[in-house]
Amino acid sequence: MLQLPQTIIDYIIKTMKQNFGNDILDRVSLSKNANQMIQPTLVIHDVQDDVVPIADGKIIASILKQGSFYETNGLGHRKILYDQGIVTRTVQFITTAK
Repeated sequence: MLQLPQTIIDYIIKTMKQNFGNDILDRVSLSKNANQMIQPTLVIHDVQDDVVPIADGKIIASILKQGSFYETNGLGHRKILYDQGIVTRTVQFITTAK
C-alpha cells in the first residue's frame, strides 16, 4: 500500500522482530487472532474499498465468534469513517451489543 522498497520493508520487519519477538507478525494478525475475540464486533466494509478487498472484511467477520458484517457502497476506504449513517450505525451497535 505504501509502495516502500523491499529493503525498507525487510528492515521494518527485522526491527519489529528484534524489539517484539519473532512471532510479532502472528500476534498482530487479525486473521490469525479473530477467532479468539469474544466481544461482539461489527465489521463495516465498502464494496468500493480500493485498499482492502471486501472479501477480507467478510472473512474476518465470519471468523469472529460474535462478528457482524455491514456492507456499504460508495464510501471507499476512507469516507466510511466520516459518514454520518455509519457513525449512527456504529453507535447503535455499541450501545446494544451484548
